[in-house]
Parts: sequence; C-alpha cells; structure tokens
Amino acid sequence: MKKTILIICLFSCFQALGQEDITINFDAETQYTNVRARGFRVLYKLEGNNIYFKQDTANYDITLPRNFKAKNPAYGFLRFTGKTENALENYILFLVDDYKSYFPNIYFDYNNNLDFGDDNDASIKFGSDSIAMAAIPNPSVKNAVAQIKLKRLDLDDGDQKNQLEGMLQPKGIHLDKVEATSIDYWYSDEDKNSKIIDVEINNQMVKLGLNDYNGNGLFNDMDEDRVMVGDYEKGFISQRKPEGAHIYQPLMLIPLAGKIYEVTEISPTGDFIKLSESNREFSAGISDGDPLPDTMVKFLGNPSYTVPLTAVLASKKKYVLLDFWGSWCKACTINLPKLKDLAEKHKDNLIVLGLNYGDTPEMAMDFIKNKNVSWPNAVLSKELMEQLKVEGFPSYTLVDPNGKIISLRTTLDKVEELIINN
Repeated sequence: MKKTILIICLFSCFQALGQEDITINFDAETQYTNVRARGFRVLYKLEGNNIYFKQDTANYDITLPRNFKAKNPAYGFLRFTGKTENALENYILFLVDDYKSYFPNIYFDYNNNLDFGDDNDASIKFGSDSIAMAAIPNPSVKNAVAQIKLKRLDLDDGDQKNQLEGMLQPKGIHLDKVEATSIDYWYSDEDKNSKIIDVEINNQMVKLGLNDYNGNGLFNDMDEDRVMVGDYEKGFISQRKPEGAHIYQPLMLIPLAGKIYEVTEISPTGDFIKLSESNREFSAGISDGDPLPDTMVKFLGNPSYTVPLTAVLASKKKYVLLDFWGSWCKACTINLPKLKDLAEKHKDNLIVLGLNYGDTPEMAMDFIKNKNVSWPNAVLSKELMEQLKVEGFPSYTLVDPNGKIISLRTTLDKVEELIINN
C-alpha cells in the first residue's frame, strides 16, 4: 500500500514539475476594446432638486453640490454596479451645470446616496476635445475604479440621428414625467474597462486581456468578467465570446501559444493574471467552420411543432441567415426593412430563420403579423443561445447550404459579400 502511495506521489510531483506556471503583469492603465458600439447617455432637464429614475419609475429628491452654479442644469445616469449604497440600482447619478455648453462641469454622486454634498464637491470639466473621463471608485477594493469616457454626441442631421430618434418612438426616452434635453446635447459613453498586453509565451507573441464585463471596477468577478485571447498578428482583441473571450470561472482553461492553461488567479484590480499549464481537455465551443448544432427548436405558429434545427435547414439546401430578435428590441425593428430587402434580393439561394427571445409566443406572433414577416420563426432556447454565443440583439449567424457556419456573428451589410465569396 505504501509503495502504491509513493508511486502516485512521485507521478504527481513529476507531472507538476513538467507544468509551466506563468504570472503576467498588466499596466495600471485601462484601455478600450472594440467590444461595444458607443452608447448614449440621455440628459434630462433638472428642475429644482428632483430627479426621475426610469428604472424605478420613481422620483427622488437629491442634495445638490454646495458650489453648483447652474445655467442650464441637467442630469443623467451611468451604468455602474460597484456602489456601496442602493439608491439607484446598477446606476450612478451625474449632474451637468450647463448642458448647452461644450465645456460644462460634471458632478458625480460617487457613493450613490443622492447627496452630492459628501462627494467633496469635486467636479470634472470637459476638455477642449469635449471629452470628460469619469473614474468611479469601487470602495470594496483599494485602487479599483471603473473608467467611462463621456463625449458630446454631435450627431449631424441624417441617418444616424434619424435612427436614434426612431429608437425612442413612440414612448422611448421622452417620458411624460420628465423632459429630456434635445438629442443634440446628449453624450456618447465608452467603457474603458479592459487591460490588454502583448506578451511572449512559448517563444510566441500573444495578445491577452482582462475585461471588467459587469462594470463594477473589478476584474475577477466569477461568471461575469472575461479573459480575452486576441489575434496578435491582426492586432485584434474583443470581449465577445465568438471573438475569443472566455467567461471567468473556477478552473477555467484558455488556449495560448499552442498550449492549454488554467487560470489560477486574477487580481481584483486587473494588475496580473496567473496561469498554470494544463493537460486537461479544452473545448472552445462552436466557431466559424463548425456544423450547426443539432438542437431541438420549437417553431412558432398554429400548430406549433418541435424539430431538430439541422433537419429543417438540411431540406432547404440554401444559405440560411439566423436572425436573433425580440419585439422589445428597438434595433431589431429598425433593421427589419433591411433584412426584408436582403431576403427578397437573395430569395433564390437564401432563407431567413427568425429565433425569438424574451417574448411570449402570442407577443412574437403579433409582432410577426403586424410587421408582415414572411419567413419562419422559432423560439430561441437558452441552450441554443449559449451554443451559438448570442450576447446581444439583433444578432445574425450565416450558415452555408451544407449546414456549416460561415460566420457565427455577422452584420446585414456583410451577408451578401459572404455569400458571394463562399
């Protein structure tokens, strides 16, 4: 028995000696990734000391900064999940002293208690480039901050502005309870929430990054934050799962420089990541070039029926564009006319299959009827959503006539080119 234990111990020791442990240090400076398109922050006109928070559908009285001398005062909200108080869930309030100015002062309720008087009356002024950087601290960890860039939207009259205004109709942002400023005064926002490094591993250069995905200023939240494995040659890295990002989980594995590593530790502030070489089996999941999963899908309609997704598509022998949508998704509605044009133009060799998420069957069918959608639609299950790495709506996946995925994540503008080139 002792001999057996000794042999196992020796084997484990030699195995451990053969593995490579790596600590990769990141610079303190965070960076942007090509992850999410610029969002926008609505500015609401401030009347007295009362604000309206749409998420709660409630009004709140606030304490203004002691030195708040406002000409055209306004307020808005930034998404931040690392606060100490719970006044505004997952958001932090900011004030603008003159929303019509290109260089206003902006104040943040850093501790999220709706009292600007205990935030040291610190204001940030927009620079000559009409940009302000917000650094919102997470009090649970020293030196942990979420950085967000604010910039004047400055939309020219045209398609982009019309599209944004279209997204807000008929109710949209302009609520009966509060008056928003003109869109011309709103801000774009970008999260500076990634740490990225080019580093040599196994005599090979790799691009590696950490991403504070849930926006709380920390980089090591399990099942939330992400480790990004990029393409060094192309200079590309992303927080999206289809583009090489991995959700931080216990015992997680990532591929680097021809080997597999287990992530053993990430510092809360993203200063370092520790890796240990592993011989465990790794699967990156479905990607471009892989066959479509043979998952059961429930089709909408009367009668409804459930069949394997691949069985339906195999009978068509055409390119298939999977359209992930919801009736609640404004951008899905905006993209619908372009999707209809694409389906009509390529009706001889392309079919569209809608996969609905977040609606009841009745709501989905009402939308389909009211919008005159002609292609078949099914329910997007959580299983299929996870398999195809769907993280936002609308999203599109293009599949070739043989059932292989051409592009796990594409855009309507690229579909025609992908069909021609394949």
